[in-house]
Amino acid sequence: MKRFEELRMAAVEEMRKTVREQVATWRLVPNLALEADGSVGFSDRYRMAYTYGYWDVNGRMSVFVDLLTGELVSDFGVLGGNPPQPAGDSAIMDFSAELLDAERVVRELRQEAKPHRRYNHLDQDVISWRDGIRAQLGGLGQVYRPENRRGYPHFSIID
Repeated sequence: MKRFEELRMAAVEEMRKTVREQVATWRLVPNLALEADGSVGFSDRYRMAYTYGYWDVNGRMSVFVDLLTGELVSDFGVLGGNPPQPAGDSAIMDFSAELLDAERVVRELRQEAKPHRRYNHLDQDVISWRDGIRAQLGGLGQVYRPENRRGYPHFSIID
């Protein structure tokens, strides 16, 4: 059993390392999430990325990639308005490699950001809304920077 635990720990550390090594790609996510948001609807997952700099790995608000550092963090700190805590090993083991692949996330966001057949133009209100968000975030550009982060998210039942 000790050998299995050693293998599990090595696998978790390799997953953490691989996610961190993709930090340059993860930093593209907030801008692309903003571009995708409003294309056909609005997403809390996307808002979390461009407002706070955290990518919700599986859409369940349990484990996030810190888009500035590439660290895997848990919702315990993030959703409480406090600095995030490292994600637990067992939570990380639950994810498939594709969920932790920054290139895949970027590809999907680029696809989502494209104008859809049904909506062949962007409403001027959406364009103005995005411009306003960019301004609030310290000039959010192609690559996410520390000055773009707006604290830590805090969610309530009413939020």
